[in-house]
Amino acid sequence: MPIKVYYLDDEKALCENFVNYFDSPQVAATSFSEVNEFVSAVKADPPDLAFIDFRLSGTTGDMVAKMIDPKIPKYLISGDLYIKTNSIFIEILSKPNENKAIRDVIDRYLQTRKLIA
Repeated sequence: MPIKVYYLDDEKALCENFVNYFDSPQVAATSFSEVNEFVSAVKADPPDLAFIDFRLSGTTGDMVAKMIDPKIPKYLISGDLYIKTNSIFIEILSKPNENKAIRDVIDRYLQTRKLIA
């Protein structure tokens, strides 16, 4: 069974790239460009991992992180080098090289899951 990975960014092209790059038999990748859709999806069907952009239209990744279950592993994505965050994120991943960092996170999660199974 694939792991569920959600991605939130208000840039639709980045959302499409995320799904094209990460969706595979091991990873069910879903992206959202609207905060409300992301929050509703997380509440209805929680992901194994969530990647949230910091700068979103009308809000921030911090605010979104506060709206969802704190048990969900969350990673913040930002192009800002000196970002201050008040939310609990496992890690802050830097743009524009976030795909490699996200791949590393997903691979570590998959490896951990294999060790537990």
